[in-house]
Amino acid sequence: MRRILLCLLIALLSVPGARAAGNQPTVIRLHILAHNNTAAEQAAKLSLRNALLQEISELLKDAQNIHEASSVVTKNLPRLELLASQELSSLGSQHTISLMWGSFPFPARAYRQVALPAGVYPALYVNIGAGRGANWWCIMYPPLCYVPGVVRRTGESRHEFALLNLLRSFWRRIVAN
Repeated sequence: MRRILLCLLIALLSVPGARAAGNQPTVIRLHILAHNNTAAEQAAKLSLRNALLQEISELLKDAQNIHEASSVVTKNLPRLELLASQELSSLGSQHTISLMWGSFPFPARAYRQVALPAGVYPALYVNIGAGRGANWWCIMYPPLCYVPGVVRRTGESRHEFALLNLLRSFWRRIVAN
């Protein structure tokens, strides 16, 4: 059953990309830029990523669509920024951190089996210090950021949850047209 759902999802996503009718994005992306490429800065970026994903996962667990998810992120931006600052401070970092919510250009990108075309997407953009290091990105909504140990499994696998949310979104779009 999982393989059938995965094949269906891949087929649905490969046709128009992750865009709804009217060329509106159906995903929210997360983009984190490290201060620089030293091992310590990259480790700090990954630690920050884990803390943010854990919090975002909890915040968005009940979001039913991109509009609800966007609203939740917007309302919680100060909370996420505080969490990010505290995480960096706990690592001994003196860097400033900025979180920006908005629409940002992204190149074409493949996340496991999901391919997104180049375009402008809603995103939470996280910049650490100078922001000149390697970046990390994922699909924040629906939840497709796979980081072992960050998202807890509770009965139903988080992967299945993300897949079902995507299928539900596509079904609503098909029924609405």
